[in-house]
Amino acid sequence: MAEVENLCDRIAILSGGRIAFSGTVEQLGKTVGKHYNITIQTETGTGKYESDNIGETLLTLLVQCREKGIHLFNP
Repeated sequence: MAEVENLCDRIAILSGGRIAFSGTVEQLGKTVGKHYNITIQTETGTGKYESDNIGETLLTLLVQCREKGIHLFNP
């Protein structure tokens, strides 16, 4: 979204050949909110998580890994 904000004054999102949204990036954020998909790869496998608050979710996940002694991989 950062690239879109730098390049565009207004955006349109198509869904099924129809305009699902048209407006500014700010309006989009207010309309649909921010949603993040987080993937963490560890020695025990890959975990996929969804979050509306990336900072809080990442902190929680990292603390859980540390408490369990799980090491993170850097792909």
